[in-house]
Amino acid sequence: MAGPCICLASPPSVCRGTVDYGASPVTRTVLKAVDKAIREADSGSIHIQDGGIIRVPIPELNEEDASNWRRSRANMPNRRAVAIRNVRRDGMEMLKRLEKDNEISEDEHG
Repeated sequence: MAGPCICLASPPSVCRGTVDYGASPVTRTVLKAVDKAIREADSGSIHIQDGGIIRVPIPELNEEDASNWRRSRANMPNRRAVAIRNVRRDGMEMLKRLEKDNEISEDEHG
């Protein structure tokens, strides 16, 4: 059995055998933009546009996938902190190099 399906509908409707996330009327322009964004995201998901509805099937997670998802989410704060430290380190190295090459003074980068 497939997992829930995200439905963007105008007017909101119930997708048979799925969970309906369509909460407000959506114009054709918005549906086209959502359809294009899903295609260009290259997420590997397959979506179905059926008139005024876009269906995105979401498979149920097995235990291994759920465990990987939780582990990935648990590591996000650490990855963010490492990325921030790396950007700061690169900036400091650039400032030191500019100061060494006499392109800026210590007073200019404080």
